[in-house]
Amino acid sequence: MRQIHPDEHLAQAAEQQGQRIEKIHCASDPDSLDGVIFLDQKRAIIDATAPHVVEPDAPGLMSWW
Repeated sequence: MRQIHPDEHLAQAAEQQGQRIEKIHCASDPDSLDGVIFLDQKRAIIDATAPHVVEPDAPGLMSWW
């Protein structure tokens, strides 16, 4: 049985609520979801663990639009 990544749960919940999202799939495993962009909220959640580490420009800083 395939384990469901938390990003997949978030994507499904957002879609059920009618939110516009964009899914980011893993380049080495297209069945794996590495992130979700919430288009209307201008926010994203990404998997930043190895092998696709993403380092923040300013850790702890939040931008408000």
